This record gives sequence, C-alpha cells and structure tokens, in this order.
Amino acid sequence: MRYLVTAEEMRRYDEYTTEEIGIPAAVLMERAALAAFWRIEEYGRSVKGERTALVLAGMGNNGGDGLALARLLSEAGYAVELWSVGDEKRASELCRQQKKILGRYPVHFGTKPSENEYTVLVDALFGVGLSRDVAGRYGDAVNTFNCLKGRKYALDLPSGIDSDTGRILGVAVRADETITFGFCKRGLVLYPGHGRGGRTCRQGGLPCGGRDGKGDHAGGKQKYPAGGGSGGADRHGGGTDRESGLGGCDRRRTGTWQEWAGFGTVESDVLPQRAAPAH
Repeated sequence: MRYLVTAEEMRRYDEYTTEEIGIPAAVLMERAALAAFWRIEEYGRSVKGERTALVLAGMGNNGGDGLALARLLSEAGYAVELWSVGDEKRASELCRQQKKILGRYPVHFGTKPSENEYTVLVDALFGVGLSRDVAGRYGDAVNTFNCLKGRKYALDLPSGIDSDTGRILGVAVRADETITFGFCKRGLVLYPGHGRGGRTCRQGGLPCGGRDGKGDHAGGKQKYPAGGGSGGADRHGGGTDRESGLGGCDRRRTGTWQEWAGFGTVESDVLPQRAAPAH
C-alpha cells in the first residue's frame, strides 16, 4: 500500500522531524538537493558535450531546494543558469542562505532564460501547499518554462498543482519527471495533476533510529505513516513552502544515488489510486 499525504500532514511530519527529532531544516534541504542531483545525473551523465541547466526558483523553501541543487549541478560541471521569480523581500531564510552560498559559484543569475534549450530544466517555483491560482509574473514564468526545450524535472510536485486534489491552479508546469520527497503527494496521482508530473520518483525513509529492532515506531507512537519516510512541506504562504526528505545516510560515493543522498526507494510511473484517509 502506498500512503498519499496531504499538505497539512507533510507540514506536521516536517515539524516533528526538525523540532522533535532535531534534524535541522538546512540538513533536510541539502538531502533533498542531493537526492534530486543524483536522480538528474542518471540522465545527465549520458549527455555528450557541454551540459547546461536552468533552475526556475521561487522565494520559498522549494526555491531553496532549487538553489542548493543549482550549486551541486555547477560543481558537477553544468553551465547553470538561475531564473529567480518573486519578491526578494519575502524570501524564506533558508532560501536567502542558499542564494548567498550560490553567489560564490560560477552560476549566471537572471530574471528570464537566456536560451531556448537546456540539457535539464528544474522547476523549483512553488511546492506543496500552494493554494492560490498561479498568475501574473508567476503564470508567465510557468508558460515560458513549458515552452523551453530540454528534459524537465519538478521538485516535489509541478508548480501550479494542488497537492491535495490534483487540480490545476490557473497554469501548471509540465514535467518529464517529478522528484517528490518524503511521501507521494495526492496531487501526483489524482487527475489532472497526474498528467503534469511525468514519471514520479519518491525519495524517503525514516530517520536513523526512527524504528526499533522489531520495525515498530519507537515508543509505540506512529509519527510517520507506515511504508514511507520522513520529509516535509509547509503551507505556501508568506514566501515559505518547505519540501524535504531524509533517511539513513551512506556517505560513500559508491552504491546507488538514493543511498548516498540518504533516501530510500524509487517509485516510478505512479498510477492513480485511492488516497489514504487523513488522520
């Protein structure tokens, strides 16, 4: 059975992970970026010649994930372009931190794409919890992004999709693949959202020590749904929208990309199914 979460459930899981377990949000963001990077590299390393990347980033923590990913892509030799959309004054603290770090890397910062085609394009505009229609400069950005050529990846879910219902909020990104963190979101398996996410990969896993030797949750209290991993997302409002994921981490550069980044299984080509009831 696959557990499908709501935006509010993800917010609570994220809160528990950071406040009760004590894993800093910045660590979760780095883990999410690492997982996305290794997934993209499965495609990127097959590309011959110069590799280019465009990252469309908002001002919330989904945008922060995109900024961290842009840094990793730059370190791997991609010619990276950052396309920021939103009010800098409303940027989340983590997003600001990531942008400050990225400023020390050879990444081009812009307010619109400079090319019509890239090796990979990353949607990190909005995350889980978006509740308003995507319009104005955000709508224009989504429409432009959809018209660009290259393999498109969405972080957590395509921008413009209602995480709980799959409804398109005005306009939505069309991704070739969605890398979702923690648990699969309902909007990724419910139509019409399901048709915008492309192939879906879920990264997740309980934190180290989150289960006892018998496989039960420590203390007998279930903090995460069975069959998934911890991760999180705050509601999108005031410029914040947290996506994250974590799991037992193998820091060696051997093994699978999921193991190195600290994530668990991959679920591809997700099919619509009945959503689990909210608790």
